[in-house]
Amino acid sequence: MAPRPRTADLRLGFFEKLSLVPILAAVLGKTFWTALTAKFISKRKRPSSFARLMGYTALRTLVTHNTSRTEQALAPGTDDSYLAYCKRFNVQPVTETLKDGTNAYWVGSKGAEKVWIFFHGGGYSVPAAPEHFILLHSLIHDLNNNSATTPGNGDGKTQLAALVLHYDVAPFAAYPRQLSQAAQLLNHVLRSLRFAPSNVLIGGDSAGGNLTLALLSHVLHPHPEVPIVDLAPDEAGEDGGEGSENRLRAAVLISPWVSFDTSTASYARNATRDMISAASVTRWATLFLGGRPTDPYNEPVDVPAGWWKGLDTKAVRDVLFLAGEYEVLLDGILNSSTASAAEISSLTPKIPSPSPAPAPRRRRVASEVDPANTVEGLHRRHTWRQREPYQYAEQQDVLALDSD
Repeated sequence: MAPRPRTADLRLGFFEKLSLVPILAAVLGKTFWTALTAKFISKRKRPSSFARLMGYTALRTLVTHNTSRTEQALAPGTDDSYLAYCKRFNVQPVTETLKDGTNAYWVGSKGAEKVWIFFHGGGYSVPAAPEHFILLHSLIHDLNNNSATTPGNGDGKTQLAALVLHYDVAPFAAYPRQLSQAAQLLNHVLRSLRFAPSNVLIGGDSAGGNLTLALLSHVLHPHPEVPIVDLAPDEAGEDGGEGSENRLRAAVLISPWVSFDTSTASYARNATRDMISAASVTRWATLFLGGRPTDPYNEPVDVPAGWWKGLDTKAVRDVLFLAGEYEVLLDGILNSSTASAAEISSLTPKIPSPSPAPAPRRRRVASEVDPANTVEGLHRRHTWRQREPYQYAEQQDVLALDSD
């Protein structure tokens, strides 16, 4: 399939614009009604503030009634969002172009010691928003300035930068195109940019978390339609030090979209506390799959027994799951994180149980629950605190660059 056309070429025609009228009417009507009835809504069924209640209601109604055509026309392209970010922060755009024409955009210094390959969310259907780049900019700035180690390493390099993959979105491209682009970018970072695997993080939010897990699956079990990823360091990296390790440094999964099942309890429990709906998730999943069946790469919650064995020895040192307590994806995330941790004998995960019983506390794979939207919580601070009905627990600086 062809990549997403330029934003200018996706402009709606007259009759297509008319189709927006009932969508906008639904958004305004639902938001107005929610405002009128807000004080009668149980606190257990609404976000923590009135502003969030209004915002989530409007967004949830929009994505529920939207169509793929209007969604693409209304959203800026990933390239447009990157340029908007660069203009806002007065930074020079820096782009990596892969052999097939796929682009990836730098946030922070290309000469950084470590790189976070970031996959944005959006149901594989919505391009990256400017807020994705702003969040990364804020995180990288804070981590580089607040790390226990100094921001520089003696040769003028900063600690961390991000490289955002501009993957093709549905309906213009379907699975496994996005996984192929992710594998190509990782190979480019390792072979062309000469980063040691131990200096590479991968991760993303929502669909980007799905893509991260798909890439880890591909490292362990190569997908027949996707370029092979070889994490073994080349001769230049075999110095006996950190650069000789053939594992990625970490995988950061921010509210990862691990399941297409919308019948879980968290969808019902958090239906009015999240900004996405079951209908929108189903629509995005259908577009992403493009008629293909689900498999362990595209729906990581449903993998064969033993699928994740060797993850800690062959693919990645640390895996971090992040989930919002009030998001509809929560149950799938907890199930996936628990299942993957159970197969990694050398790791001891800290995974909260949705039941009142205390969860086993282990060491490397973590699933921390933020009471608010996870991305906002990540932007706000580097601390995640769980609230009832989960255990109380706190993780400080989970993205610290100098962790063992």
